[in-house]
Amino acid sequence: MTTATESASTPSAALELRHYGDGHLALVVGGVRLDLDPRLPSAEDDGDEVRREARGRLHTDAIVHCRSGSSAAVDDALDILELRTAALVVGRDSDLDRLDRDLELGDRGVSVDAYERVRLGGVRVTRLPLPQRGLGLPIAEAADALPGRETVRQGTDAVADAGALLERATRGLPLVGGLMRAAESVAGGAGVPVPWRRSEGLSWVPAVSTPGHTVVVAGDLSRTAPDASLLDDWAEACPVDTLVVAVSGANPGPLVRAVRRLGPARVVLIRDHDVWDTDTPTLPLSVFEAALREGASGAKVVVMTAGTVLKLG
Repeated sequence: MTTATESASTPSAALELRHYGDGHLALVVGGVRLDLDPRLPSAEDDGDEVRREARGRLHTDAIVHCRSGSSAAVDDALDILELRTAALVVGRDSDLDRLDRDLELGDRGVSVDAYERVRLGGVRVTRLPLPQRGLGLPIAEAADALPGRETVRQGTDAVADAGALLERATRGLPLVGGLMRAAESVAGGAGVPVPWRRSEGLSWVPAVSTPGHTVVVAGDLSRTAPDASLLDDWAEACPVDTLVVAVSGANPGPLVRAVRRLGPARVVLIRDHDVWDTDTPTLPLSVFEAALREGASGAKVVVMTAGTVLKLG
């Protein structure tokens, strides 16, 4: 990986942010490495050997599992945890339950409630809640507090999978496929989910703190940012030094307003998927960068590409 060095304005523990692409970020501080939704090469696209080699190279102390709506993210986390038998995994009860169905986590699973903090070595992870958007996720989130929640979550997963299967089976029909693509284009530009898509965004937002720095990895605030009161709650729970945002879509307004509300010293813009491999309208990273420089000028803006390292302190 290449390195982009940036010194923090105040002394803090040495902290590195590594961007691997596909939503996989790693934070390394004081010899502790946290991998946020780690991703492995696809066995189908790249082959089993490439996937095994990548898994063997990933030496993690803990996985922070936030992308519970993505079957691929779940499979990758399971593969890594199976090999790294000492690694912990941090997530919501429902996230850990889903992993535990296939791999007995025992005391390796670290459950975290909304605004609760857990300590991993010299690093503290706080769960910031996030409104859920996407088929089945609001129902599953509500079911987390109910008896039999695992049965409900399995049902919502099945509904999402059935919707995806129906979409693949009918998209090839000229009229149906055209209507679906038109709906995705309009809804995607407005930040509204379509019912046949499983949401693969974050199910919660991690705030990772060292004694001198807090990094909040907030997912895609450029599409539909949380409302002002929730952002205020985030800032009260964890004053933000660095805000990492995955951007897409064609409207930088929600991102600018969220940054104004949170008041970070630094905003790091990334892509967490190939935005050009879809019909959904999107803007270049440079447009989001320019919008922040104009509309939220108090924050330093850094664009980070896959394969780079950012030294935060």
